[in-house]
Parts: sequence; C-alpha cells; structure tokens
Amino acid sequence: MFFGRDHEMEQQNRIAKLPKASLVLCRGRRQIGKSNLIETFAGEFSHFYEFQGLASRQQLSNSDQLDNFSNQLRS
Repeated sequence: MFFGRDHEMEQQNRIAKLPKASLVLCRGRRQIGKSNLIETFAGEFSHFYEFQGLASRQQLSNSDQLDNFSNQLRS
C-alpha cells in the first residue's frame, strides 16, 4: 500500500481500462518510489512491460536514450 499515491494509482487504473494500448511515462526525482509504484500496479496484469531510461549524464544524448529504448523493445 502506498501513502499519498492514491491520485497516481487512480490515473493508472483509468488508463488501464481504456480499450486501446497506452504508454505511460512516470518521471520524478530520484528515490521517491517511481519503480515501486509501477511494479505494484503492474502486478495486477498478466502482460506488462517496463522500460527504463538511462540515468542523466552530460555526455548522454537523445540518440543514446532512443538506442537504449530500442534495445529494450527488441529484448
């Protein structure tokens, strides 16, 4: 159970009920429970895929992020 995450869980439940595929972006500062929130929500479903972006670094480009995302889709 999450405290103070009712709004986020309601949003995810609303999106999950849509009759089409959806992509949800969860972002925020480090160490606030984003991954835990997603994993808890995903536990309700038989098919769920989680993709994670690369941690911010100065030399990291948009192309690097897109390549990482593409590699995760291929896996």
